[in-house]
Amino acid sequence: MSLLTKNFPPLILIALCGVLSIVSHPHLSTRIPVHWGADGNVSTYAHRDIAVYLNPTGAAVVFVFFSLIPHIDKGRVRQLRRIGLFEPLRNIAIFGFGYAHFLGIGIGLGVLPRQANFIGGVAALLLILLGTEIRQPRCGLFSFTHRLAPQFRKRISAISISSGGFGLALAAGGEPYYVWAVAWTATALWAVLTIRRNLAS
Repeated sequence: MSLLTKNFPPLILIALCGVLSIVSHPHLSTRIPVHWGADGNVSTYAHRDIAVYLNPTGAAVVFVFFSLIPHIDKGRVRQLRRIGLFEPLRNIAIFGFGYAHFLGIGIGLGVLPRQANFIGGVAALLLILLGTEIRQPRCGLFSFTHRLAPQFRKRISAISISSGGFGLALAAGGEPYYVWAVAWTATALWAVLTIRRNLAS
């Protein structure tokens, strides 16, 4: 299953965010995070009555926009689909809203620390999503992966997903940025060098 190109993963996420908002609302602190700065740390709080519905609404607006734009700008959408970017752009944006929502709710419930980092979490989420996409038999984002052996693709995918999951836990847990940044840089360099060797052989 491709999390980046199918329609139902973002729809399921939007529904889950809506349910989480309703269930968690009575238990949230009065003010919860709604925005994170360039350093990934919380920069703005809002009252829970409004804040709890902002991200699900934003995700729904993104989905509606991407559903309507093919009827408005057909040429550009055709170009984006030709290079395999239209649906991934939509889904990544919605997953970003989803992560922000879970982060805000987690902090509001006291489950996650206020130091939980949004930028680090989004980067980790991208690693996980890209790892799942590389595993697909027909990967639209990475055409060069067709030249890689299936077992090798699965290996790169597993490394990307596990590294992303580890980084997501560190970022959401409020660990300093250099801890997960160093780990991801080393993983990325190793993956690139390994792919180059595999392509050259």
